[in-house]
Amino acid sequence: MAEPSPWRFSAILWSVLALLVGLTAAFALNHQQQRRQVEEQAFVRGELATKTYAALEARLRSAEGLLRAVQTLFLASDVVTSSEFATFYTNLRPREQVPGMRALAYARREPADRGDHYVTRWVEPTAGNDAVVGLDVAAQPSNLAGLLASRDSDAATLSAPFRLVQQAESATVDDGITFRLPVFSPGKPPQTAEQRRQRIRGSVAMSFSVSTMIRSAIPDDVNRQLRLQLTDINDPAHVLLLVDSSPGTPELTGDYRFQRPLTYGGRTWQVVLSPLPSEGAISSWENSTLPAGVLASVLLAMLVYSMVGTRQRALELGWQMSRRYRE
Repeated sequence: MAEPSPWRFSAILWSVLALLVGLTAAFALNHQQQRRQVEEQAFVRGELATKTYAALEARLRSAEGLLRAVQTLFLASDVVTSSEFATFYTNLRPREQVPGMRALAYARREPADRGDHYVTRWVEPTAGNDAVVGLDVAAQPSNLAGLLASRDSDAATLSAPFRLVQQAESATVDDGITFRLPVFSPGKPPQTAEQRRQRIRGSVAMSFSVSTMIRSAIPDDVNRQLRLQLTDINDPAHVLLLVDSSPGTPELTGDYRFQRPLTYGGRTWQVVLSPLPSEGAISSWENSTLPAGVLASVLLAMLVYSMVGTRQRALELGWQMSRRYRE
């Protein structure tokens, strides 16, 4: 009977082999887990970004629906008084549907020798909007451009961002925007641009702070995971950042990024959503299978060492007893 090899060397060799096999399996499993987490996280972020984009568009449609209701009031009535306008506003409750709204105003068309003027005569609510009454829309080029565009197309028109007169003494950015629709004389809605120009009586406008309106449309779970940047890109020479939900946050490169233009009311806004740095780590030790895999590999190596060592010691004992028997 041949003398067996030293049992310690053999046990160590097999235990190291078991440890390597276990660690390979643990790292392979951890890699698969990270890959699944990347896919799941990308899916969740995509769902959140799509939901946010839809919420922004829905908020604009809600504002247009309110303006259409006011426009219909003028089309259906020969005479609309200021008290009726105020009652209509109170019943609409527009600030509940469009947070950030500053005023709902009616500018009356007033012909003059050098062209028509559109002077704001009614505004609701009156509190905080005193400066709007008597305002000639022609004094605000961005506002006037939106009025004329809506007059010819009978489509809701967004103005370029500018400082509202209600914001004259504030330190906020120029994030005021007006949403306009024309007001025509009573009867069926005019069908051509020429008919619209002949029947124009004035314009109804909703002014609001775009940053407040947009922020109110963002779900809380989006704010916890994604950074929203909304930019007015109509003028390449004057791209204006309207909303940044996390200003000063460093940009994560090579990670998830949602970017899509939102075109509405004749304006185009660029909607960009990117992950916040706190969400950048794909896996943490608390959620990773790697520590458990490493521990299991070590325990397996110890078990193999014990089993092989026991076997080798048994063989060694048997060899010694056989030798004594022969002697």
